Amino acid sequence: MSYDRQDSTLTTSTWTRCASALSSFSVGHKIPVRQIPVIKGDINYMSTDDSDYSEYDNMETNNEENIKQLRLLIEDIQISVKVLETNYESDEITESLEFIYSLFYDYSSKDNPIFAHTLVEENYCTQAQKLLTYYVKTGIFSNPNIKRSTQFIMYTLWNFSGISDKFRLCLAQKFPLSCLFDFLQPSFTPTMNSNNDQAILKNLKQAAISIIHNISLLSTAEIYFKHMVNYVEQLDVFMTHTDNKRMKLTALLCLIHLYLSKLKNENVDFSLQYKNVFKLLFQTLKECVKEQKVMITTGLSAWLITYALNKIIHLSLIATKIIDEHAIYSLMVLLKRGVIDEKFESGIVLLNLIHQQPIKTIQILKRDKACWKLFEHMRPYLDDENNTRQNKLAAE
Repeated sequence: MSYDRQDSTLTTSTWTRCASALSSFSVGHKIPVRQIPVIKGDINYMSTDDSDYSEYDNMETNNEENIKQLRLLIEDIQISVKVLETNYESDEITESLEFIYSLFYDYSSKDNPIFAHTLVEENYCTQAQKLLTYYVKTGIFSNPNIKRSTQFIMYTLWNFSGISDKFRLCLAQKFPLSCLFDFLQPSFTPTMNSNNDQAILKNLKQAAISIIHNISLLSTAEIYFKHMVNYVEQLDVFMTHTDNKRMKLTALLCLIHLYLSKLKNENVDFSLQYKNVFKLLFQTLKECVKEQKVMITTGLSAWLITYALNKIIHLSLIATKIIDEHAIYSLMVLLKRGVIDEKFESGIVLLNLIHQQPIKTIQILKRDKACWKLFEHMRPYLDDENNTRQNKLAAE
């Protein structure tokens, strides 16, 4: 199946399927062999295209050759960053960064974890941080090479942090989070020299908040964010000021994983802004369930939203909002029609809703006999998983 992709220097790392692929299947997470729109660069990405595999007669040889080439190019970057600053702007650096970026797209998705591990082994994150620091200081639009190199770095970090735990952990350990938060500041207004620079800046901001989100999914994320003493305030300010739906929701997911999931007070009174964004999140969940193409504009999957909701379902306000905003019906559709990961996460949300608001939740579930029957069948497994998660949370 063919892909349509915009020029890599003008867009984030986003591919879309051709129109015929927009079928009636629900959008899911980790869906093998199913035609869905694909966004690479988000944690919810999983390739579904098997047609590319036939292009390689000897995949192992192909891997070895490209990993060897990758290591040689990263060594070139390592050498280059040690010499005069003028090399930071060289054509060779830009070409190397472009090659590393393009690996994510030019080969089978089965290769991507191998490439990610190679980047970790070759200390790519440290080298990328040195280059990016220089580019921001110099001006990310100051010349064509810096403009392109900045994008290649940010989109590479975005892509590989979305598909590899090892890369995500390495990034958290070796790449100062302040470098990413710099892109989110209202004061970050680099001088622009062309008409499309504003669009590029918007994409770089989306890349930055998406990378932060991917890091926030680490079980040890707090260790790395605690050095950013005001990261909650910075995320809150960014979420408040951006009018971009995708960025606003991504920032909310970061806040859920890093802050709201840690709150013990079930009666915490969220600000009006939080309430409004949660309403937007529930609307997006409904859209994800209804049509696949919403993933193209939001980068979010139904699985990713339900996974986040399970982090904060212990807060009574969230349970109330899920019912009041009718998000419970989206969860019921996922339980019945979703793939296994979607069924599991939505089922755990419904289980916790029963704990929080038993009368309302059971009443709604029993109206749909098929849904209630499936929920009862899955309940022993949901109880086991939920207890495991609660015990892990209590031990932290």
